[in-house]
Amino acid sequence: LGNDNNEANHPEDANDYYSAYPKESYNIRLLKPCVLKPENYTASGGGVSTILRQWKNAADKIVNAMQLIEKEETLPFHAQEEEDDVGNSLRQTAETVSNQNRVLVCGAKNVGKSTFLRYIINRTLSAPKPIILTKQTSEVAILDLDSGQPELSPPGMLTLTVLKRPLLSDPPMNMVVGGCSIHNDDERFHHEAAYFFGDVTSKSDPDTFIQMVSQLMQQYEKLNAEKETPIPLIVNTDGWVKGFGYEILSAIIGAINPGHVVQILGNTKAKSFDMSSHVLLPSECIGSNRKGMQQRHVHVIQSYDG
Repeated sequence: LGNDNNEANHPEDANDYYSAYPKESYNIRLLKPCVLKPENYTASGGGVSTILRQWKNAADKIVNAMQLIEKEETLPFHAQEEEDDVGNSLRQTAETVSNQNRVLVCGAKNVGKSTFLRYIINRTLSAPKPIILTKQTSEVAILDLDSGQPELSPPGMLTLTVLKRPLLSDPPMNMVVGGCSIHNDDERFHHEAAYFFGDVTSKSDPDTFIQMVSQLMQQYEKLNAEKETPIPLIVNTDGWVKGFGYEILSAIIGAINPGHVVQILGNTKAKSFDMSSHVLLPSECIGSNRKGMQQRHVHVIQSYDG
């Protein structure tokens, strides 16, 4: 258990699995709902949710890639013109990882997508910003494509929402109804764009579903055009990952072009699927005419019951 200094006391035989069961719990901390720090491994504040070490490692890699983009975007103009090794390296990196601030979370039903979604959102919002951006408010855009169990809206909708505060409650407490919602008592947030799909699964009309996804992405691009630095995008998807559901998921990835795909695997065949075909290396994208499709990482992590 964590001590008063918020430091974990790990037994010698501690493994990387953090469970709610006392015999396996080495990093559970009792925190107030308002306390949110990356090292706390918490996904929400209504009660402490333990996070697997594997989940935290994936989130750290993703957030570090996002910060690299922010560092390049905020270089002073005169620094960008200097032909020094550091400046050249940063520019080359930004050209390579320009889609690294887009993250898509996928997995079958009941593997922990919503828990990881809240964790990566809160982890992104609480990440340190470059010194030049310390006065700017942290923001993260949520593209919610789970029309059956959405995070920020009633069922049947596809939405794009920009958050400036962490999600410290379950979805019903964060639902946007009537155009806006009260968040943390002093911060109102609303959908930047929303479409009523009218069903809890994309199976009813896949073509319209993908068209709505593309239109929401256009709204996201328009939103970024007004910002000094790109807003990180976190994409929530549903649990239909087999058969035709996998084809729809592939179409979503094609429309969004995420730099990171987080795949949560369950412990049964029904909850396992292969995403290796969606990995993109820089060498594979040479000559591509699609802007920003330079690199894609697939982070395979295990569910709690895995």
